[in-house]
Amino acid sequence: MLTAALLVVSKGSRWGWSSTVVIALTVGAAVGLAAWVPLQLRTAEPMVDLRTAIQRPVLLTNIASIFATFAMFANMLITTMQVQAPPETGYGFGLGIVGAGLVMLPSGLAMVALSPMSGALLNRYGGRPVLVLGAATMAATFAWRPLADGNLPLIVIGTTLVGIGTAFAFAAMPTLIMASVPVTETASANGINSLVRSLGTSSCSALVALIAATLSISVGGVDYLSHAAIQICFWAAGACAAIAVVVGLFIPRGAGGTSRSCAASSGSASSPG
Repeated sequence: MLTAALLVVSKGSRWGWSSTVVIALTVGAAVGLAAWVPLQLRTAEPMVDLRTAIQRPVLLTNIASIFATFAMFANMLITTMQVQAPPETGYGFGLGIVGAGLVMLPSGLAMVALSPMSGALLNRYGGRPVLVLGAATMAATFAWRPLADGNLPLIVIGTTLVGIGTAFAFAAMPTLIMASVPVTETASANGINSLVRSLGTSSCSALVALIAATLSISVGGVDYLSHAAIQICFWAAGACAAIAVVVGLFIPRGAGGTSRSCAASSGSASSPG
């Protein structure tokens, strides 16, 4: 079921949305979902507890995760395409694979370096504010990214800022999930969160492929995204990050609370009287 759905999202533009294979996979995924949901609801110990998954904090965190992951993946995908495109496209730098990797390196280093800060913010403020902070950082950066065309140092700064936002947002997601489900459900709940993140990356790939099919230019017999397509991709990523901010704001206050508040609650519960 899930494999069929992901194949439709990731390969639909290449195979053709009206092709027999895509239609068959779509029908198969729908039928499988229709059969699987009642089965899980009737099972005493289901593989995935759907009643837990639809609780407001968990559901909203998963929805925000889809859009935040879309923005994260767009940063990597579009930036590498942008810097490797030839200058004849009007926006590219003609870098090789190593050069494109070096452009993305500061983003990865920033994500690693900010891990302790993410943990400190989660301990102090909880998961909800950190998720909103991370998504807002990505949204603001993507709003600025279209203005950085033609300046490689600015592109590096832009990718790094998105990486910083990603570090905050992705650190908050499991915190919010684990604070909102019973201990016995943490594994399956985080598994669902990982799955919805894959929907974000697949959706990003599908959208870029769709845009490439309609807004491309040919240089030396090779098709590249047009400058307008690059701009649209950045705006789409920014819109997704902004949606993640809005969804995050609707996560109930106290979800993924601070360690101090959790400890206080634990102490209160264990106190006599």
